Amino acid sequence: MLTNLTNFKESLDLQTTENDVYLANILERASDFIERVIVGRVLEEQELVQTYDGSGMNHLNLTDGPIVSVSSIALISYDASGAIVVDETVSPGDYIAVGLRDRAWKLPGYLQTNGGWSWLSGDQNYQITYTVGFTTGSIPGDLEQAAIMTATFYRNRRKDAGTTARNVGDGSITFRTEKELREELDSLLAGYKAVGY
Repeated sequence: MLTNLTNFKESLDLQTTENDVYLANILERASDFIERVIVGRVLEEQELVQTYDGSGMNHLNLTDGPIVSVSSIALISYDASGAIVVDETVSPGDYIAVGLRDRAWKLPGYLQTNGGWSWLSGDQNYQITYTVGFTTGSIPGDLEQAAIMTATFYRNRRKDAGTTARNVGDGSITFRTEKELREELDSLLAGYKAVGY
C-alpha cells in the first residue's frame, strides 16, 4: 500500500479498530487506482519479470521504477511454440542500473551498458527480472498524500454515494467528484507518470 492504516486513521482522526479491515481494503483499492489509472506503472515494491525490445544503443529504458535491484538479464529468443529460450545471460558487471531507489529516484529507471557495447536490436529479445517500487518506509510524501486523498474519497463515497453536497447546521459541505479527484491526482503525481500516460 502507498500508505499505512495508522497514517490513514490519523488523517481521519479515528481511534477505534472496529473498521480496520474495511479501511485496509479501501487503502488497497486506493493504491491500485493510483497505479493503474493515474500513473500507469508499479509503485509498490515488487519483483517483475518483463521482456523488452533491444534498443541497439547503450541504454535500455525500463517501464517501472525506481529500481531496487536487478536479478537477471537474459538475451532470449522463442521456439516454434512461442516459449522463451535463453540464449545468453548478461553479466552484472556488463551494465549499470540507473534510477535506484536508494538515491531518491522516483521515475522508471534504465540499464546502461558498461564497456562500450550496445543492447542488441530486436523485438522482445531481453528478459529482465528486477525489483522496483517503494516500501512503506520509503514512500515519498506526495504519493502517501495521494493515497490518503483517494482512500478518503472512497470512504466518503460509501457513506454519501451520489451526494454532491449536504446541509450541516447553517452551512453545507460539498463533496469532491471523481473527476475533481482525478484532476488533483494528475497534477500531484505528474512526475510519476509512465511515458505516454
